Amino acid sequence: MHIWMRDNYKIIPIEHHHGLYKFEVVQNNEVIAVISPATLIQQKQVITALDEGEDIHGWDDCTGNTIYVY
Repeated sequence: MHIWMRDNYKIIPIEHHHGLYKFEVVQNNEVIAVISPATLIQQKQVITALDEGEDIHGWDDCTGNTIYVY
């Protein structure tokens, strides 16, 4: 697993629970959001989207909250 870099933030995978990762969104050295997939399928979808270069602004964090990155 690696860190995904965007123009003004980065996404850092953190091993969380039995092969599941959560993904910390860091901007200006501060965690502004955490994407927390509940299943390996959700995790794969997150990783695929990040690998494809998607911007996470407007994403759901997998717990019902919208992520805002400015």
